[in-house]
Amino acid sequence: MNLIIGSKAFQRKFAQILIENKLSELVIYCAEEYFDLIVLRSLITAIKDYYEKYTAIPTREYLKDIVAPDIKDDTIKNGVIEYLNSWEELALDEVEAIKSTAIEFFKKQSLKNTIINIAERLPHEAFATLESDLYKSMADLNFSNDYIDTAKDIDSYINIPRITTPSGLGIIDGEEFLNGGLGVGEMGIALGGIGGSKSHFLVDRACTALRFHKGVKDAIVYFTCELADNVIATRAVSNLTDIPYTPLKKEYERYRDKVKEILSTIKPRLFVKEYPSNTATVAMFRSYLDNIRGQGYNIKLICVDYPDEMKTNIKGDTSRFVLANIFRDLRTLSHKKNYGCPLWTCSQVNRAGNSKDIITLSEISECFTKGAIADIALSINSEKIILLKNRAGKDKYIFPCSINTSTSSFMVSPNPPQPLKDYMDKNKMSEKDLETAIKQNYKKIYGKDLPDIDILGEEAPDSKNVIPFKNNEDTDK
Repeated sequence: MNLIIGSKAFQRKFAQILIENKLSELVIYCAEEYFDLIVLRSLITAIKDYYEKYTAIPTREYLKDIVAPDIKDDTIKNGVIEYLNSWEELALDEVEAIKSTAIEFFKKQSLKNTIINIAERLPHEAFATLESDLYKSMADLNFSNDYIDTAKDIDSYINIPRITTPSGLGIIDGEEFLNGGLGVGEMGIALGGIGGSKSHFLVDRACTALRFHKGVKDAIVYFTCELADNVIATRAVSNLTDIPYTPLKKEYERYRDKVKEILSTIKPRLFVKEYPSNTATVAMFRSYLDNIRGQGYNIKLICVDYPDEMKTNIKGDTSRFVLANIFRDLRTLSHKKNYGCPLWTCSQVNRAGNSKDIITLSEISECFTKGAIADIALSINSEKIILLKNRAGKDKYIFPCSINTSTSSFMVSPNPPQPLKDYMDKNKMSEKDLETAIKQNYKKIYGKDLPDIDILGEEAPDSKNVIPFKNNEDTDK
């Protein structure tokens, strides 16, 4: 049984506001059965049909001159015309009150429909799938009237600050680059090869946030889908106390008092949640984050280590579609309408990138879309951090750095960074050098000189000069 959206007087005013204020975000939630008045039911049906065809809301004049004359029932036709001619100017505060009441009604109605749908599917579908659909439905209910009218609202939005949590990466946090760090609603991704210190990087970001935020109810949440939770937690303690990981583990009794003293000065909490590989979903993350928030904590930063080891309930044709959906859903967690905090994550590079000194976005493993979704993308190795993408400022710069893996600490040089293009131009191999390198490698592999062909020429060599490969082992070389 459906509810009715307020009194008849409320329904008349809401329909007027829907048309006058072009509330397109509410049209899809309207249904004629929510209205008592037959005249309004007819109008709502016409508005929804128009919106479905043109993705817009018709004007009052269009409804009077085009829609109403086509209504076959004269009583309803006259009622529609009379209603459209009877509008009175509504006070702004009354308009906002009616919109808020309608939004609350639609949220409840949509939630009721979702719960009924899930209850019917409960006996024969997996819990994770149902949970994911429920959270998606809840996210979809976040429609509201908090849009911006660029001219009317300029005084209220022009000076809204970008709220950031520092990355702790020295000059990278400067105004010219990250401009304070990673912001609310933003996702940062660190790219690295196998053993490229990606987890150390995320631990360092989490510890930086612990030092920066000061509230006793502030929380940093670290999801680990690869390393054990106690490993991540111990690395964090090592970072915060500057006690190397191995001595901290082996001689804890020696450092115990010092560790507890230092940790007692840090007010925020770090929660580390472990999931086995290929079991974690974004819906599970939401459930855990809601649990933390339900305890009264304000989530200030989320770290995900790492999404390539997660699973999704969305079926894709290939792994790249699955990964793209995971990264999109992760970024949604950071949005102000969800948990309202930055999110740092990391990802593996492909086989080619694993052996490169300079890692760029083209070396992202499996799914290039990861880089497109991220607001900030970095590549890391033991000597440098490259700022590849940055929606907050300049990008494509190389920052010399050092990593202390014993304390999961990154130190960025205070010296001015080098533009990536300058580095690439300086280290570009000439055609002559490339040809020499090819000949040297050929002789090293085959034990003889390369046949006399134009290696770098545009024309294909004769078949008799095509370089043969002995077997798969030679191909790998």
